[in-house]
Amino acid sequence: MKYCTIDKKKIKYNEESQVEWEDYLGKIYSSIIKNTNNKELKTIVEIAPGYKYKIANALKYIEFNGDLYVIDCNKEAIAFLRKKYHDILPNAKIHFLEKTLFEAIEFLPNNIDIICSNHCLDDMIINEYMKNENMFLNNKNNKELIIKNWNELKNNSDSLNMINSKIINCFKLLFSRKKVNELILSQYMSNGFFDDFNSQMIYDITRNLFNQLKELFVINEDIQNILSNINFSKKYKYIYLNDIKLQQNIHSAENWIVGEYKDE
Repeated sequence: MKYCTIDKKKIKYNEESQVEWEDYLGKIYSSIIKNTNNKELKTIVEIAPGYKYKIANALKYIEFNGDLYVIDCNKEAIAFLRKKYHDILPNAKIHFLEKTLFEAIEFLPNNIDIICSNHCLDDMIINEYMKNENMFLNNKNNKELIIKNWNELKNNSDSLNMINSKIINCFKLLFSRKKVNELILSQYMSNGFFDDFNSQMIYDITRNLFNQLKELFVINEDIQNILSNINFSKKYKYIYLNDIKLQQNIHSAENWIVGEYKDE
C-alpha cells in the first residue's frame, strides 16, 4: 500500500515547501517535549540532523536557552547548521560536534535532559555501509548512487546485521556512559528524496534496527495520545502536509521511540 495518496509527479517542491516541512515536524517535536517534561531543560543533544532544522524549530517553540550539542559527521552540513541554528536559537548555547555518534560520546556532558533525532537511522546505516570509500559524505545528493548501495545492502544480510549491531552498541555505550532522562527519536517513511518503491524498501530495512533500538527503552505510553491530539493552527500550503496517509505515517506512535533507557 502506498503511504501517500498524492501523485508525486504533480508536486511542486521548493524552498517554501522545505520551510513548511521543517516547521511542521518541529511543532510535533515541541509538543512531545512539552508533554513529556515538566522541568526546565538545560542540556539537549541532537543526533545527525544533516541539512535539516526540525529540532531547532522545536526548541524555538519551547523557548529553549540551554546547551544544545549537535552531532553530525558531515562537514558541509555542520557549516550550514552553524548559521541556521544560531538564527533560530539566538539565546541557546550551541556546540557543534563534527563527528560520528561514537566519536562524539566523550565530548558530551554527563547529564543530558533529552537526546533528539529525526529520521537518523537510515542515514546511519547507509553511511556505515559506504564509509570505507568515504562515499556517502561526498555524494549525499547523488540519489542513484545511494539507491544502488541500498539495493546492494538489502541482499547482504551479513553486512546489514553487522552494521545494525554496531549502531545498537553505540547507543548502548552512549546511554550507559551518560545520564539521559529521555530519548525522542522518529523513523517514519521518508517522503521526499526517494520514490515510493525505494522509500518502502529503505523503511523496511531500517525497521529492524529501529525495533532493536526500541527494546532498549521504557516507552512512554502516552505518545499516541500526544501525536493524535496535536492541532496546527497554521494552514500549510505544502500539499503533502494535507495528505491523510502521510499524517497517519508521521503521527503513528509505531514510528517513534520516546522514553527512558532501561538500565542493564
